[in-house]
Amino acid sequence: MTYQVVFTGDLRSGYDRRQGIEYLSRKFQLDFDRIRSLLSGGRTVVKKLDRRQEGEALVSLFWQGGWIVELEPQNADERPLRETSLEASVDDTSSDDKSRIYSNQKSSSTRCSLVTPTGWQTCAGLNPNALLQVGNLESNQFLVVLCQKKSELTSDIGLQDYCTAQIHQCMTKVSQAKMICASSLLPDSVPQQCSGEFSAEVSGTPIQYLVAVSENGVAFYTHIFWCEQRQFDVARDDFYSILKSFRIESEASLSSVDMLDCQPA
Repeated sequence: MTYQVVFTGDLRSGYDRRQGIEYLSRKFQLDFDRIRSLLSGGRTVVKKLDRRQEGEALVSLFWQGGWIVELEPQNADERPLRETSLEASVDDTSSDDKSRIYSNQKSSSTRCSLVTPTGWQTCAGLNPNALLQVGNLESNQFLVVLCQKKSELTSDIGLQDYCTAQIHQCMTKVSQAKMICASSLLPDSVPQQCSGEFSAEVSGTPIQYLVAVSENGVAFYTHIFWCEQRQFDVARDDFYSILKSFRIESEASLSSVDMLDCQPA
């Protein structure tokens, strides 16, 4: 069974063409010539795939930027995935996607994004190796997201064991570190996530940390949240809301766009 992803060149109602073009450039790293090729007119097959799941992910990524894209099965007995099939799910997340903060890494194994509450913003200087650095400067709440490829590890390790190791590593870098909650798997998290908490002192101020780990097939993503310990119980909901919004960009979808077929439908 094969599927073809068809870019129609049409925008969904309420989306601006200029913003749609900017989305293609930012989301998929498409240059001017490749975008012009897509928008030259007519229906264009941008990719042929063997797995429906990969096609649906690619369609969804285009639709989040307002572009009408269809997934057509090469089997007359299977219904194509069209606008009416995705409208509800895409509309539910469209405002969320417009406010997402994306990592600036181009490698498919390290691309990620998240949504922060009001008052949070992109920061600099928290960690030079971070994919994402965000914080609320008024309330002194912060987050860095780090990535480690699984191929860099000397042995296989599960999500929870990796999270435990990350917590202990963080604890060795601060003073008066004390474990509060050992790592545990978060129920119903997609992608699967694990988290734990510890406290420490920084310049004499009690600080509490939430360390969480997400994963995909090629990498672990470590989220390190922190704030003053006296504010942590209030901040915890925001921390987990950000963690829940974390998205690892589809490796299959990104590579598919990088290798556009661009053939007439």
